[in-house]
Amino acid sequence: MFGYMDSHFQASYRLRLRDPGRLDEVLAGSSDAYRTLDAAILEELVLKGILGMSTDEIAAKRGIGYTPHIGEVLKKLGTGEYQAAFLLRPTPVDQVRAVAAEGETMPPKSTYFFPKLLTGIAFNPLN
Repeated sequence: MFGYMDSHFQASYRLRLRDPGRLDEVLAGSSDAYRTLDAAILEELVLKGILGMSTDEIAAKRGIGYTPHIGEVLKKLGTGEYQAAFLLRPTPVDQVRAVAAEGETMPPKSTYFFPKLLTGIAFNPLN
């Protein structure tokens, strides 16, 4: 979903991929599981394709912000801090598993979940 809002105008659009074959071109080396991820489609076709961003720019979050809170998105659109927002469906756990089973990693910020384990618990042995 795409949305733009300022003090005089508010609009939202639902984007749908017209030609799924386009994904075969831009994600040729990726599995079917990866090619169907909303985040992968947004990154490859919109951020890289339409906006011309590089992989490094996306990784460094140049000109990109992430938030799981719709209220924050609307506020930032309203103040002009954000010019556009893309709201993605939550990635189902089965889709994450399918991508992992193919030996691939998920796109940046595509696996937001809460509550998160504390880093020390997840990465340090508990003896």
